[in-house]
Amino acid sequence: MVGRTLLAAAVLATALAATPSASAETPPPDTAAAKSVTLVTGDRVSVDRGRITFTAGPGRTNVRYITEGTKDDWTLIPLDVAGDVARGVLDRNLFRVPQLIKDGIGEKQLPLIVQYRQGAAPMTALSGARPLASINAVATPGAAWAQLSQDRSVQKVWLDAPVKATLDRSVPQVGAPEAWKAGFTGEGVKVAVLDTGVDDRHPDLAGRVDAAANFSESADAMDRAGHGTHVASTIAGQGVAGSPARKGVAPGVRLLNGKVLDDGGSGYTSDIIEGIDWAAQQGAKIINMSLGAPDQAGLDPLEQAVERYSAERDILFVIAAGNEGPRAGSLGSPGSADAALTVGAVDSADKLAGFSSRGPRAGDFALKPDLTAPGVAIAAAKAGSAEHVRMSGTSMATPHVAGAAAILAQQHPGWTSRELKAALVTTAKTGGSVWEHGTGRLDVANAVRQSVTADAGTVAFGHLRWPYEDKPIARTLTYRNAGTAPVTLNLALEATDLAGKAAPQGVFTLSAAQVTVPAGGSAPVTVTATPKAAATTAYGGRITATAEGVTLSTLTSFGKEPESYDLHVKLIDQLGTVPDDSEDFMPMTLMPEDGGPLIQMGINHGDSEGPIRVPAGRYLAYTVMRTQFPDRRAELSVVPITGLEVKADREVVFDARTAKMMDVKTDRPDAKTAGEEFVFFQKRQDGQEWAASFSIDRFSLPRNVPPDPLRFRVAPTTAKTSGFRFETFTQLAALRSDGTFTNSPYVYNLVLRKDGVVPGELRTRDRELGKVRADLATLRAEATGAPGAGPMAGGPLGDGYTGWSQVVTALPVTQSWYFTPGIPWERAFETMPNGRLHQTIEYADARTFRAGREEHERWNSAVVGTALRERTLVTRTDTEFEVGNLPMWHAAGRDRVTGSSDYGDGTTTLLRDGKVVATAGQLPNYTVNLPVAPGSGRFQLRVEGTADPRASELSSKLTTEWSFTSAGAGPVPLFVLRAEPKLDLNNATRPGLMTLPLRLERMEGATKPITKVTAEVSTNGTSWHRVAVVPTGRDSWHALLLNLPRTGDSVSLRLTARDSAGATVSQTVERAFRVR
Repeated sequence: MVGRTLLAAAVLATALAATPSASAETPPPDTAAAKSVTLVTGDRVSVDRGRITFTAGPGRTNVRYITEGTKDDWTLIPLDVAGDVARGVLDRNLFRVPQLIKDGIGEKQLPLIVQYRQGAAPMTALSGARPLASINAVATPGAAWAQLSQDRSVQKVWLDAPVKATLDRSVPQVGAPEAWKAGFTGEGVKVAVLDTGVDDRHPDLAGRVDAAANFSESADAMDRAGHGTHVASTIAGQGVAGSPARKGVAPGVRLLNGKVLDDGGSGYTSDIIEGIDWAAQQGAKIINMSLGAPDQAGLDPLEQAVERYSAERDILFVIAAGNEGPRAGSLGSPGSADAALTVGAVDSADKLAGFSSRGPRAGDFALKPDLTAPGVAIAAAKAGSAEHVRMSGTSMATPHVAGAAAILAQQHPGWTSRELKAALVTTAKTGGSVWEHGTGRLDVANAVRQSVTADAGTVAFGHLRWPYEDKPIARTLTYRNAGTAPVTLNLALEATDLAGKAAPQGVFTLSAAQVTVPAGGSAPVTVTATPKAAATTAYGGRITATAEGVTLSTLTSFGKEPESYDLHVKLIDQLGTVPDDSEDFMPMTLMPEDGGPLIQMGINHGDSEGPIRVPAGRYLAYTVMRTQFPDRRAELSVVPITGLEVKADREVVFDARTAKMMDVKTDRPDAKTAGEEFVFFQKRQDGQEWAASFSIDRFSLPRNVPPDPLRFRVAPTTAKTSGFRFETFTQLAALRSDGTFTNSPYVYNLVLRKDGVVPGELRTRDRELGKVRADLATLRAEATGAPGAGPMAGGPLGDGYTGWSQVVTALPVTQSWYFTPGIPWERAFETMPNGRLHQTIEYADARTFRAGREEHERWNSAVVGTALRERTLVTRTDTEFEVGNLPMWHAAGRDRVTGSSDYGDGTTTLLRDGKVVATAGQLPNYTVNLPVAPGSGRFQLRVEGTADPRASELSSKLTTEWSFTSAGAGPVPLFVLRAEPKLDLNNATRPGLMTLPLRLERMEGATKPITKVTAEVSTNGTSWHRVAVVPTGRDSWHALLLNLPRTGDSVSLRLTARDSAGATVSQTVERAFRVR
């Protein structure tokens, strides 16, 4: 198994939820719009309208989940791998569901980079594995964690993260023409452009590309996006097309074209690493990478490759800072690597571009970018033509610096990559904040003419641990003089904090205000940082060295850990023992009251295996603990500690023996928990709230039984904590003597809260709740159904709760539903002809209920027929009619929405001027495309369906036909009639006189008045009788059904309507309702 070590990591997440897996689930309405991701564990996560549903992977059952994050940025982590994530073996980005969906990975196999320990051989036998030699890893699509976790040589599994691409005035702006006059054009220096490819057919790049290779998903190395060609010509353009003034910075360079981004400008981390490996093999001195991805603390695979090849192959990587400005700390990877020469962007006036990413670097507050270069409206070669085009971005700034590095490499062929970087950084034109500009804007002319150089572009002191020693920290900065006469440098140092405020006196000091550098020699200067003189923050500054004709700038920085202490964490399980099974490696979370970041780490073996470093303050702390009982039963306990004070090194004990089921007491003693989810909230000083949510999904167990085997135990607290709130979503029903909830006469749907503490139990009274008398009708004999409800507000992310419980009941029945007032509740009803899997699902719009008031709702009502919903689509293009989200079997009711439906099958047919032109062997519940030739005509759209008798004995066959005129492309607004009779719970009426209400439903755009409505009835399906129809209001009528027979049979309906423009609808419903 993969080895285990302790990891304590601060993350910016705000919510935690734990949910067991679902082997089946009730989807919300309009599931066609849902987005899904298959995790590395094989589990599937679907997101629709802010609601999250879970499906366990093959062979996985009863898997809980941890969900943490903000509404727009959250992770969902199966609890059985939460420890692997917490200790850094599994990349947290593998579980960032919204980002995976945004990046288009959701419907694909999850791309992985599997990195192996030092000296271990990568497992190239993995399906589709590609070696990544520079980081001892392989790239593979969709490998399963179950397989990888058995390999002891695996160090970490990363998401193969998507990476995206981030001259007439700009080249003179950086001083390149002066370097040319001195005879330096980068002649013969190999510069690799890792980008979208290079169009070497452009006149400015003809003959400049020595080698090309394609690592992207595109067909070849040709640039069809235009980004790479623009970058390449900024480096080495010849100025042939249009004007010699449009030469690149280093027109003598030899280019290597490594296509690592596809024709859309995107690629994967592994593609770029392969490109780096190739460029190194081709002898590249400089690699330009105008690309990037979000950075996180620590070294990701791209940063590792940059660091390794910088050290081992002496390659200079020139990398874009990113285009995520103006936010501070927005620097991208791999520009965040220490060895990278990281480039921000300025305009033609040396003003920082608004899009240019800023420092400091994530994790240690290091200074980045190193310098800036022109990156706004840069004119360079346009791929696929002989022209030029203007582009903006740090992508455009970066090749200016790569070209400048090539010029220096030609001038000083013996210089190392570190010396090239230092020379460019220290000779930049000083200006702007060091956190945004680095030393300043690139000045290659200054770099070429300097005979005095500094040995480093940055003097870094790192991130200092509290308590800070009185002892100052010293670093040496060395100046060298290649000239024939000594040079006396005047030294100065200015520094600021992150807000731009000047650093206190004595934070940084220099050993001398002046130093003389002998001809052909060097002179050291000691730079000293004194932590005691600084407040608790980060500081960055410039050390400037000036003399006649000499200006050098070097960056310096350090960060300070806030007042912090060591926590020694200990676990005690329900049996009173210290867990020692490796599977008990669980996350522990601390939520600070002062608005600091969430702190999460993994703990196991009953001890954290060493102290955990935590800033001083007050916290809500909790962990999830597993207890393995002798009978092989396992239970999970959530153990919180409210108001945890950290003001010295201390021990923290989580004791699961105090945990118990969170029971809710009502007026009915037989009411037991059918489903639950509970949340911890901790209000911060900035007014925001941390949230931690734990839930179970009822489909992890057989329906209609208590979920106790999967319920979390929770330990109550007694110390009242300011700003803390406990909230639970609980559903209760009557538990029968056979241990099931079957045919419960009531269901409670509750959201209850308690301030200050986690209670041992909660109570509510019926008079405090809203009540609904719910009539659940039936469409067939011996049917069963399952109502459910869920709140649409509250919960950890503000969109309500998932994990509804549904209590199965025989139909027909009348139940009492109770709701917590003041909260919008979405309700659903599911028919279950086989007693287990749904056949149809009916939803009602979310609404609130008032305490003490009883209301009435009816579900599963006839007449079931064709309906037009808000998202119904009927439109014509130049080549086809597109029809979708048009349910054929829709229960009666104005506020109802039919979700997934397995009523039956059918066909959709399009006729033109009476002739069939297209037929689809499916119903338009989802999208149906019907080809059609251009031109006007009279069209008929006919939908015919036959119900599965297991779903319904009523509405057994439906035919709906619309007739309309269409001249060309555009929406086709339709209308239908809905019949809504008064029926009993068997969807039957008495013999004799009956009034049948009719209501018109219109699509948007169907505005013409209705001029004629007809109705016919049949009791045998063959002979039809016209009945009178009288208007009762706008778009409503009554059909008068006289003398319904005493046959015990059913009534079929045929309805028609015509509008003033001649559009019509004809609807036939066989066995619409019963007569008893």
